Amino acid sequence: MTPAINSPEDLQALNTYITLMNDYGPQGIGNFNFPEVVAALQNGQAAMTVDGTSIVSQAVDPAASKFADQFVLALPPGGPAGRSPAIAVHGLGIPAGTENADAAFEFVKWATSTETLSKLAINEAYPDFTRASVAENPEVQAKYAGVQENFLDLRVEALNLALGHYRPLIPTWPEIGAAIGENVNAAVNGLMSPEEALEAAEDEMKSILAY
Repeated sequence: MTPAINSPEDLQALNTYITLMNDYGPQGIGNFNFPEVVAALQNGQAAMTVDGTSIVSQAVDPAASKFADQFVLALPPGGPAGRSPAIAVHGLGIPAGTENADAAFEFVKWATSTETLSKLAINEAYPDFTRASVAENPEVQAKYAGVQENFLDLRVEALNLALGHYRPLIPTWPEIGAAIGENVNAAVNGLMSPEEALEAAEDEMKSILAY
């Protein structure tokens, strides 16, 4: 629980990130959010992006993307410590004081079951299933084969490689994540130096954690 983002390794990573964004990204990329990333891909302003599978249906839809037939999907590149795709999911929790814990648990089981997730994958543009067993459904396979022949294999491999604890599993993480993101973005936009950004982020993290 000791913030350590202001390190030589993180400074090197931030400098690399700033170079990639500003020297090789679309104009104004420092102010991009998800809709702008999608639009840049669809209009040929970006050659690649690292994102979740939620972007896939929008990137490869010929009705929305001018370059739908030119995209190739792959796992994020690995580093010296291996490949570790991030995973971002929404959880279903049961409050400790609920009067209907058994019924709530049955709902959670149903909502996250292979059957329900398969129906979503089949009936919606939804490849973001969180159970590898969904990829074994012949209807799911038939639907997503058109995206890319090995798309479901990539999806399952990403699930198997993903680290659920890539960010701290603590209640204050949203605040901490926002503090990091805002300062990194300020460095990308030239509002502060990378060194200043990491120092500010670490100070804010300590404040949030009540150091």
